[in-house]
Amino acid sequence: MPEPLHDSSSDGNLSASAQAGHRVREIAALHNLREIIKTAQEQFHLGSEATGISGSQAWALAEIARAPGLIVSELGKLMAIHPSTTSNMLDKMQKRGLIRRERIDADQRVVHLFVTPVGERVLAQLPGPATGLLPDALSRLDDTQLDAVNAALAMILDKMDRRSMRAASKASPAAADAAQQGADAAI
Repeated sequence: MPEPLHDSSSDGNLSASAQAGHRVREIAALHNLREIIKTAQEQFHLGSEATGISGSQAWALAEIARAPGLIVSELGKLMAIHPSTTSNMLDKMQKRGLIRRERIDADQRVVHLFVTPVGERVLAQLPGPATGLLPDALSRLDDTQLDAVNAALAMILDKMDRRSMRAASKASPAAADAAQQGADAAI
């Protein structure tokens, strides 16, 4: 249940016009979040149609091309994805001939990544920024703007109370489905 809105007036409640204004701002924020997601998804879809690879693979390819010899764990950090997700994605990319993996250090556990000529051709075919529109837009914000975005998103995540959704999903598969449907409907 949302927290009630209050102001500094004597009774602590917002006037009807202030509540209406707040609601308009809520709807505008929701609209903007939906547009961000929709636009990013559309660009990934266009890239996939043009090249046959997923948006995540295109982003990974761009990161590897930007830093030849990048190690697997650093790629995962750059993309904010789990190590096993990174590894699975790289397996698919290597099978398609987009990247190659090399162990060039004395420590043979460290795997370096390189884009192949096939991968370079795929990158050249991508419409828009290879990293995706959202990561590209974020990269063009200055530190103050990024701090403001991060603070606002952290507040939203806090208000969503993700902990209760996770607890519900562990308690019951039906609750997990309901929580996911609610999250999908919110977007």
